[in-house]
Amino acid sequence: MDPRTLFVDTRQATYCVYCGDAPATDEHVPFKALLDQPFPPNLPVVGACESCNNGYSLDEEYVAVVLECAAKGSVDPEVLERPKVSRKLQDVPSLAARIVDGMTPPDFWGARFVVLEHERVERVVLKLARGHVAFEFGEPMLEEPLNLWFKPIAELGADDR
Repeated sequence: MDPRTLFVDTRQATYCVYCGDAPATDEHVPFKALLDQPFPPNLPVVGACESCNNGYSLDEEYVAVVLECAAKGSVDPEVLERPKVSRKLQDVPSLAARIVDGMTPPDFWGARFVVLEHERVERVVLKLARGHVAFEFGEPMLEEPLNLWFKPIAELGADDR
């Protein structure tokens, strides 16, 4: 199924899936900062207003960079595998410094962990959830969630997992 030709109530296509305003752009779900080129040909898209489409960009880039740096254990662009993230850290050295400043001190074994900027990650997680709901069900979910939480896998207890 081509995600650009959804079989949903077309009345819902008149809403930005994030705020309810008129959509002016197509938003990719997941957003392109999480993906490398070539992008999948069936990458889902939803309608978004210009403000929402652009308003999350810095948070999306932050999440993409933090995920890659955490996976590789470094903010050194030479160590990272994703060219997009390496370029971002080269272009914005303050971002690398911000991530390093937010890391824990070394533990007994010398390991350090990234301390997430939870508000930024929460905005991105909620945006992804809203985009997926709109794509799958064809309608925006504009109300605030009753509960939203996330943790790195290493912090999850057995019951949480």
